[in-house]
Amino acid sequence: MPSIERENLEQPIELIKEKLMPRLPGPLRNKVDEEVYRLEELFLRSRPPRFAVVGRRGSGKSTLLNAVFSSPVAEIGSVKAQTGQGSWHMYHHEEKDSEMEVLDTRGLGEGSALWKTCRRKMHSKKSNTLF
Repeated sequence: MPSIERENLEQPIELIKEKLMPRLPGPLRNKVDEEVYRLEELFLRSRPPRFAVVGRRGSGKSTLLNAVFSSPVAEIGSVKAQTGQGSWHMYHHEEKDSEMEVLDTRGLGEGSALWKTCRRKMHSKKSNTLF
């Protein structure tokens, strides 16, 4: 969701919480509080889906990302590993106004220290799924 829309929603929700909620009787306040929480979850705390691409070196992870993004966002190499510690790529589809984030990871079996770094990157943004 673009930040302008998000900003337009933040102020009314804060007003409801600060001005209206304290004036409501207990049971009604609880119901309104639940609905406000749902609104915050849906509109203010939403984020694009996140995917992590995992596989052996040379298996085509970066090639897959380049195909998904329809542009060379990830460097590819047939012999030498090209992906350093793993990097997040944001994809935005203009026509559908949708986004997703994809983590291109280092190849499996290329050293435990590097794999630990990739795992930290996956956990830092809470991937929705692994490919």
